[in-house]
Amino acid sequence: MTRAKKQRNQLYWLIIFCLFYTVFNGSARKWLIPGTALSNYLLAGQVFIPWLYYFLAPGTKKQFLPLLLGFSGILVLLAAHPFNLSIYHGFFGIVLHLGFFLIGFHYVENSRLYPWKKLQWVLVLIFIVEIALSIFQYSAPRTHEINRYAAEGIRHVAYVGEAARVTGTFSYVSGYNAWLFFVSLWIWGLVLQRTSSLWIFVLLGFTLFANIISGSRASVAVAVVFSIFTIGYMLQISNSVKPYLAFLAITIAATWIFNTDPFVQDAWKNFYSRIEDGFTNKEYDRRTIGVIGEVIDFRGKYPLFGTGLGGTYQGARLIWGESHFVQEYGGYEEEPERIVIEGGFLLFFMRTGIMLYLFYLFRMPFLYKAFIAFYIIFFTHIVFNIYNIIFYALGLAFLDWCYRQRYSGGLQPALPPT
Repeated sequence: MTRAKKQRNQLYWLIIFCLFYTVFNGSARKWLIPGTALSNYLLAGQVFIPWLYYFLAPGTKKQFLPLLLGFSGILVLLAAHPFNLSIYHGFFGIVLHLGFFLIGFHYVENSRLYPWKKLQWVLVLIFIVEIALSIFQYSAPRTHEINRYAAEGIRHVAYVGEAARVTGTFSYVSGYNAWLFFVSLWIWGLVLQRTSSLWIFVLLGFTLFANIISGSRASVAVAVVFSIFTIGYMLQISNSVKPYLAFLAITIAATWIFNTDPFVQDAWKNFYSRIEDGFTNKEYDRRTIGVIGEVIDFRGKYPLFGTGLGGTYQGARLIWGESHFVQEYGGYEEEPERIVIEGGFLLFFMRTGIMLYLFYLFRMPFLYKAFIAFYIIFFTHIVFNIYNIIFYALGLAFLDWCYRQRYSGGLQPALPPT
């Protein structure tokens, strides 16, 4: 076995472990060992998955090591901020703020080793399990044991209309939505691999429905945008009539299902009620323009260096408390303002610069990169959501790998070809 082949095999099993741990540890936490010390350890283990990945992943780590070490040095200084409540807040702050970049830069430096083609059927298996479980959860009463969360119990499950918001195997809705983001990138990449157009439309249909029953309006919007990108590119590169016929067939089937299936109709009605709620309480302004405004018109007293790394991380606050200086700020929710609260504009602009540099290194078309980078920087929790760290990083790695393979001439279909 050659060295490169051995490294690909090691990376294959490492990615499988990270995916399975991220996908299925929530099911253990909420159904098998809820409320136990082991459940907390499983959650804490998820925080360290990106670090485990980086240090165990084969390949070189020299090209971007100076950048990561320099960023780490700044994070250490911000973790030792005199306003921080404890060293534990700072420690977890360092772990979380570096996680996404550890995976992202490892991929860019070692993209040739990533065995994505070999992993396709693993991803298909996870997709089938999550979709089947999600449909079962949504059809079950919202007080059913299967709809419980990992810690809060059944009565605190979030609702969409008359149904429980679907979580799949994950502990909470946010983990499920992070996985759905990965799925959208995965399907997009399958188009680049010239996967059967019928496969693509079936996957897109189930993915869109999964987003709807999750109750997340942002996830549905992103899924629709990525679906447009995916279908547009598929039609652009195809010299066959098959994608058009597949699109027509799936459209007719989806219309018939929507008009005849009460389950699908109820799911749409429940989701549409959340859309109406967003207009009624003017939530959309706060979740869109308001997110950017919270950074531009930052209302905190410490805009330059913040109040200490990890100060807004929920896990640290629940165990070791919340700093007076963070409490002084008042309510906070979106990630950009939380980054400024913790590390000031120093941290915000440094993270943004590193993120843009990482996207610059991707081989995806510029407009796609610009859209995804803007969305991640302002509208996702890529630091404080431990599921996003894994799924966004690996999803982008897969999509970029597909672009690299396609335009290097070495790509073979991983699923049935068109």
